Amino acid sequence: MTVEKPLIMTVLPVCPYCGAHDVAFYLKSTHVGAAFTTSFWICGGCTHAVIIESAWIDTSGKRDMAGDVLVLPKNKTVIPAPPACDAPRGTPDDIAADFREAKSCLFHKNIKAACILARSALETTAVRQGAVKGGLRDKIRFMAQEHIITPALEEWAEEIKNIGNDAAHAAERRSDLTLEDARDAINFLEMLLTYLYSLPEMIAERRGRGNV
Repeated sequence: MTVEKPLIMTVLPVCPYCGAHDVAFYLKSTHVGAAFTTSFWICGGCTHAVIIESAWIDTSGKRDMAGDVLVLPKNKTVIPAPPACDAPRGTPDDIAADFREAKSCLFHKNIKAACILARSALETTAVRQGAVKGGLRDKIRFMAQEHIITPALEEWAEEIKNIGNDAAHAAERRSDLTLEDARDAINFLEMLLTYLYSLPEMIAERRGRGNV
């Protein structure tokens, strides 16, 4: 009697090819070295393959209760690396959610959605900084006048606003946004969030260590 080898799977946060979240990958082969393993996995969604390098795994004792899900260590390396969608450290949850979704849309080449979400994150950021009156241009001007953002960041914020407006009113403005426009909007937004949230947190940590 022939006994089929059980199918072993693991779950990765995102596939670097199709962008599916929390997707199952199925083990095809493994090479066990002296200090680490190199394994070959197939995405259950798009069937593209990734290589996972990790600390040595004893596959006989690292499965869940179902017996078919391999539990990989956290310090694994996935090749190619999945796209990084995390917002800059310290970013409030509601803004970070829009940022992550904008990056996901960019990965899937949903240009209009990525641009609109970047604009939404910018407006929420402005409101959190106390700019509650007028349209987004007024909110950006408020942040600049209150020295919350620098003149350069004010220009970047204007670019995010303009790209987002073009995306939201594409038909009437006859705008033809590109993937580069969406990438620019998200990169500008990332710089703004880093300036407003990440840098103050990093400085506070350094001062807490007595280095400043």
